[in-house]
Amino acid sequence: MSRSRSPPKDMRGRWKDKISQLHPFLGARVEGVDLAEVTKEEILSTFAPLLEEYGILLFPKQQDLSPQVFLNFMKSFPDVDLEELARAKNPFAQGDPSCLPELPTVRALGNLTSDVALHRGATPELNQMGTEWHTDGCGITGLFAAQVPGGGEVKRTTIWANGYHAWEILDDQMKQKALEMKLHFGPKHTMEASVAEIYRRGGRMSPNGLKLMEPVAKEQLTAEELRRREEQTNPRRYLPFHGSPVRRHPFTKRHTLWTMPVFLESGEGMTVEEARDSLEQVLLPGTSRLAAYVHEWSPGDFVLWDNRSTLHSATEVTDAPQLMYQAFLRTKTPMGPAGEDM
Repeated sequence: MSRSRSPPKDMRGRWKDKISQLHPFLGARVEGVDLAEVTKEEILSTFAPLLEEYGILLFPKQQDLSPQVFLNFMKSFPDVDLEELARAKNPFAQGDPSCLPELPTVRALGNLTSDVALHRGATPELNQMGTEWHTDGCGITGLFAAQVPGGGEVKRTTIWANGYHAWEILDDQMKQKALEMKLHFGPKHTMEASVAEIYRRGGRMSPNGLKLMEPVAKEQLTAEELRRREEQTNPRRYLPFHGSPVRRHPFTKRHTLWTMPVFLESGEGMTVEEARDSLEQVLLPGTSRLAAYVHEWSPGDFVLWDNRSTLHSATEVTDAPQLMYQAFLRTKTPMGPAGEDM
């Protein structure tokens, strides 16, 4: 993901003249696509390489897109773990009330002032945490704007950063510091729940979204919630992040920053505060406003991104009616450790 790219020279297909760059460091806009008509062969030959190159793909003007159609589109990408999807239905937020009853792989995000028909029987999750940088895990995420503020209302935005660029702009001293970090992640200071629920129980991130400032107190949890926190009943959510925040993308083999600060529990040889400060120092340059892409949503926007090479953050939902659909699909090949060839 270098500055001032043009689409890859080997890009083929009927959209090759409709691809434009979103930001100097990441993202491509693809016009004129009907996701319901895209074949698996076209996904493998065109959109999978495009996602690998740009990290984010924006497909605008998808007003008639249904959650099932965009989920089918995502399921055709290479390396998606369809066996886990069939088993777990929603590996991202299993059992969450924001999951659509007829399609639990998809969540509804927004507020209760949005069109009730769009809720599809789910209870939309309202983001109140504000900025909170993270990756959803080793996989791909899709987000569709079914209803967002327009006209003179405050715009709904989401922010992305290029993990490759975030690594490359660090000086040698900071790179070495990042490589030597031995971090541990889990719900010890928060809870086994969504970020929105963590906020409702008192958790707060720093204004830049890079470190936990206020943990969730024990008094805010039920006995069962406290048990799930102390016993770490969902280790797969956290184990992949243990160690250094520097990883290698399983297919591009490039080094990237890949982590989730809200769930940082400790750092070897450091106090909790020192570990939080150190991770913030590593992530800060690559998530600055100059380095990040801020997307202002329009109705019908569908954005697909590769969590293995990007970090992202939602922004706080406004009072204006808005409803988004989200799906996260894990991929089978794990992130690689940082290599010697820096």
